[in-house]
Amino acid sequence: MSYNGNVYTAQQAMTTSTDATPGTVAAIGYWSAVSGGYTWLGNTINQSVNTLYFSAPTMAGSSGYATTVGLGDIVVPTACSVQSLTVYPYVISGAEAETLTVTVYYDDSPELMSVSVPTTTSTGPGTTQTDNTHTFTVAAGHRLSLSFTENVSDSSHSATIGYSTVLICQ
Repeated sequence: MSYNGNVYTAQQAMTTSTDATPGTVAAIGYWSAVSGGYTWLGNTINQSVNTLYFSAPTMAGSSGYATTVGLGDIVVPTACSVQSLTVYPYVISGAEAETLTVTVYYDDSPELMSVSVPTTTSTGPGTTQTDNTHTFTVAAGHRLSLSFTENVSDSSHSATIGYSTVLICQ
């Protein structure tokens, strides 16, 4: 994990290939068009405990959160099918056991596509989580966002954890 201004960049990210194979590091906080679809890459740092936050799937850093649904959306340029959500955790400092739940929202409503990402009590990469079971179709001009909820085992909330997100729509 390296720090670049106010954006952490993960050592591991998703390649922009159409098979969505983990591998080479891709740009964090941007999207790229892939063979008839899109790959939206985001990166964030954990926030307050037990609070629901929303952001665009292309968020970079921790300053783009909203606590109101609809304020962190992206507009889908063309119709596509959301194929997967993958979240890569990385404990930067102050390791503690916690779980982050990330859910995809379509036009301000939660979809079934969601992952719960546990972290460990040691620094370094955590276990990558992917949901490619709950696919759904979005129409051009409609909106997508991600919600984040963090639950910790104690009230100290001392850990700094980076999360890279990959949302694929083809």
